[in-house]
Amino acid sequence: MISSHKKAVLTATLLLFILSLGFSVASAQQRNAAAAAAPLKIAFIDLNEIFDNSPKFKAVFGDLKKLYSESKTSLDQTGKELQEKFSEFNLQKEFMSEDAAKQRRNQLLKDREQFMQMTQAEEVEFKEEQNKKLQPLLEELQKVVEKIAKDEGYAFVFRRKYIVFGDEKFNITKKVIDQLGK
Repeated sequence: MISSHKKAVLTATLLLFILSLGFSVASAQQRNAAAAAAPLKIAFIDLNEIFDNSPKFKAVFGDLKKLYSESKTSLDQTGKELQEKFSEFNLQKEFMSEDAAKQRRNQLLKDREQFMQMTQAEEVEFKEEQNKKLQPLLEELQKVVEKIAKDEGYAFVFRRKYIVFGDEKFNITKKVIDQLGK
């Protein structure tokens, strides 16, 4: 049998445990209620502004524009030369033998096919170079946005493009540009 003194101590200990458990649950509920009552923080960014004003993006887009321009100039020149060859052929074919005209026409068609393949290859090469240069920068942008959101308690950060209306006080674009510059 348990003595009355031990029974009283055990009862008091059990009562204290239950009370402390109740306070812990109440405290957790209060914290959850406070969190639920806190306003949801939302922000947005303007990617076009970031692309236009971030030195890193400006440099990459400048490089890509130069690469595209050089490729386009070369392709335009080759395309123009091919078009001139077709025009010359159309003027001269009446004065050529049937076999010579057929050979020349086949050669021009082969040249046009090579030009189209070259154009497609240039496009693929440009896209690969674009991805190679932009992907690391886009990943850095994602990390910067996530860091700002976490540091400032934003639950969501949207792209301005997808918002019908957004008060400028929720625009964190300039903060993102500043962080990208560091």
